[in-house]
This record gives sequence, C-alpha cells and structure tokens, in this order.
Amino acid sequence: MFDSPNLIVLKSEGKVFGYYGFIHQILPFSCQFFFMQNGAESASEIGIDSFSLDAGKYGYENRNKDYDISGKIFIKNSDWIIQTTDSPPGCGGAVGSFLKGPEDSHPTSYTEVEEVPAIAIRTVIRKTFLFDKKGNVFSRRRGYFTSGDVVAVIEQSDIYSYVRFSHPATGKITTVWVNRKDLENPFPTH
Repeated sequence: MFDSPNLIVLKSEGKVFGYYGFIHQILPFSCQFFFMQNGAESASEIGIDSFSLDAGKYGYENRNKDYDISGKIFIKNSDWIIQTTDSPPGCGGAVGSFLKGPEDSHPTSYTEVEEVPAIAIRTVIRKTFLFDKKGNVFSRRRGYFTSGDVVAVIEQSDIYSYVRFSHPATGKITTVWVNRKDLENPFPTH
C-alpha cells in the first residue's frame, strides 16, 4: 500500500503489475491506467509498459493500443516515481502527472507504507454485489461495485474473491467478498 490510495502495485512471479486510478470529485477529469514490468529490474529502476482499457472492454487483448505507453518506475528507499514517455489518457495536472522523473523538478512520488499480500489485480466486468463471510457462509450485504472498478484480490474461497477496493474519487477503502465470475484479468495472460 502507498500513501496514495489511488495506486495499486502487485509483485507476482518476479514481475510488477499495477494500476493508478483517480477521478476528480468536482471537475470532469479522470486518470486511469494499468502498467506492468517489461523486462529486468535493477534495485532502483523498473521498465514498464502502461495501457488503458475502454469502457466495456476489460481484457488486455481488447485494450486501445493507441494508449500503449512505455515508462519507468524509479525506487529510492520506499519512494516510487512512475514516469511515462507520454501522458496516459486523461492524466496531467490535478488528476496525476507522470511525465517527470527523479532528475526533474517536483516529480510526483508515492511512498510505500505497508505491504499487503495480494493474489491479483482484477477489473469488475459487470455490477457485482458485495458479500460478508461468517464461517463458511456468504451473505449478501448492502452495496455493489460497477463495471470498470478495479480491485486487488486478497484471498479466494469457493466462487468468491476477497477484494480491496479504493474508490478513485474519495480514496475510501472497502474490503469485501465478491463473486469471482464478475472479475477479469486486465493483464496479458502469456
């Protein structure tokens, strides 16, 4: 976890996968993109490819390739700077700037504050209801996620996934069970 709830990073099978999502609460601006490691990493630098998904198209193979952008993650102690060669769609200014690196004046940095074990990053593909679990019994609770929401999967049980969701406008964190069939992998599967 980072000091910004808008950033999700997962380390899996020796690679880094991530998502940044921010929606301005007042103005009609948003910045949302996924990224993944594209090669070897050093102690302080990771090459990445970033991409965005159009509404209703949640798999990597359905992404808009016009928004494929390369970049790097720079790590110093627990501070991360994400720098892309071009602005991801909708990004810049108040919703997130990713053009500056560690040598530039005032780059945006994110501080890693805690490690939370996670299995995967997934996109919600349709309205999915929320569930609580007591023992082995799942019971529906009030609320739901909508298509396009992005979650970190923490645990799986039967047909359910226990997920962590950070609302991209408010930063409010929700941890809850959802039906696994309502989630899709936004990253390439090869």
